[in-house]
Formats: sequence, structure tokens, C-alpha cells
Amino acid sequence: DSAKAWLHIFLTNIRQCENYQLVVKVVKDDRLPMIEAFAKIEMHEDVTASCSIHESSFALGTSSGKLLIYELDNLVSKSDLSSEIVSIFPYGESVIAASNMGLVQRFDKIPTWKLNVTSGIDNFVFSGVYGFFSDSKGEVVVIDSEGKQIYSQFHEDVNQLAASKDGDLFAIAKTDGTLIISTPCNDLLQNSSADESDI
Repeated sequence: DSAKAWLHIFLTNIRQCENYQLVVKVVKDDRLPMIEAFAKIEMHEDVTASCSIHESSFALGTSSGKLLIYELDNLVSKSDLSSEIVSIFPYGESVIAASNMGLVQRFDKIPTWKLNVTSGIDNFVFSGVYGFFSDSKGEVVVIDSEGKQIYSQFHEDVNQLAASKDGDLFAIAKTDGTLIISTPCNDLLQNSSADESDI
């Protein structure tokens, strides 16, 4: 029963008449440890974001904007952000979530604060100290853990954001291959362009 074992996947190139064909071999290995499921939560829509909060608590975000907090398999609280949730991050025993239509919300059984971004949100990351999001126009905004804006800067074509766990650094990756690293106080540490062959 392949559902009860981890699978190793080995990729093998087989040469056939000057052409290479990719063959996938699936091999069962009963020596590997198993994690048995103890419960199943039935979802009636796509889960678009998730995070663990503490011990047995976790949060799920859905394509319609539902923010669901579970303790094991028991739903303990929920909220509605009205549009697809793009990311969720833990903050103490609460969570901070962002939706693609522009709502950032801290939620601890009830919404603690909300921030509306009229131009929508493409990316959102939270370091535990600061939150960073980019909108559809390429503006990158830094907020604190209470949803107050610290500063913003404009970058065309933001592809992805990342933040260090201590909140001291954050990075902006642009679609043209540019990497920008700065601090939440807007101190620029690096601004490098990609080689043309890497774009």
C-alpha cells in the first residue's frame, strides 16, 4: 500500500535512438518512519495560505478569503477577508493575514486591527517585528506589528519579498533580476542587477 510508506523517486535517463526519454521509477521503502493521520478536515474550496501558530494550533486561508483557526481538527475561530488570502504569518498566539484585494488583518479570535490597501496586495511577508507588502503598482510598504505604516518606496515590477526572522533585513526581488536589500528604517545595503544571461 503505497499510501502507507514514504516514496523515493528515482529519475533515470534512458537513451533510445538518439533521443533521451525521462522515466520515473517509484519505489516503496518500508524502513522509513510513518506519520499516521489522526483526523481529516474537509475543505470545500482551495487553501491558498497556511501557517502553524503554536503546538497544535494552525491557520488556513482560502481562495474566497476565509481565515480559519484550528486547534487540532476543531475550528476555534474564523474571519472573512472577502478575497483570496495570499499569506498568513503567526504573531504570538494570533496571526497576521493579507488578501489580494488589499486587506491586511491581525486576528486573535476577533480582528485586532485592519489595514486597507486600495491598490491590492501582490506579496506580503511578516518577520515577527515588521510587515512588508507590495501592491499592484510596485509600491513596497513597511508596517509595524500594529499595522502602522513606517515608510513606503516605489519599485516597478516587484516579483517577491523576503524578510529575516529578526526583522533587521528585508529583500525585494524584481522581475528584471534586481535584488534590493535594506533595513526597515530604509537604509539601503545592496542594490544589484542580474547578469543579462540570468534574466
